Amino acid sequence: DPAFGDSGAAILDFQDAYATWDEPLATFPADDGGYWVIGLHRPDSGADRLAIGKLDANGQADLTFGDQGKTTADVAGVQIDAATMDGDRIYVAAVIRGNGADFAISCLLVDGTPCAGFGMAGQVIVPFDVGGSHDDIANRIVVRDGSLYVSGDVSTDGSDGAWDLATGVAKLDAASGVLDAQFGNLSG
Repeated sequence: DPAFGDSGAAILDFQDAYATWDEPLATFPADDGGYWVIGLHRPDSGADRLAIGKLDANGQADLTFGDQGKTTADVAGVQIDAATMDGDRIYVAAVIRGNGADFAISCLLVDGTPCAGFGMAGQVIVPFDVGGSHDDIANRIVVRDGSLYVSGDVSTDGSDGAWDLATGVAKLDAASGVLDAQFGNLSG
């Protein structure tokens, strides 16, 4: 559509002194007819930041949002792997290094502030350890009926001393971030 953005394409450039690698993860319709673009802002070293962009219905940066239609926010973890949006809430899954924790879910409002009542300061850690020696990676987040379903790769030690990858799913309450202990075979 040549009337959208610049000859049919829109670009949100988050490059700054912090990072030069921006990657979109998902696009969602906004209530005003525009679009939310959610992604990551990755530096050469250090942790990813969440990139939040807003386009108007014509594909131009929505100048009423953030700085020239974009903003960034810190999240738990170092490497963002998945994100989704539900209303004015953005849920982000990121890998955590160290301390035996595998990944964290952050809940932020569209302005980048943490969601009140979700975990501690908008962040929960999902301890998805099943004996593997590698960090597990959350690949998808789905919001359904007031719950978050997070799925991804879970490492397990193989019988031959190597490691294997399995599929894991965690279910959390979308409002509080508490694991549903009645779900699955590993207490949430």
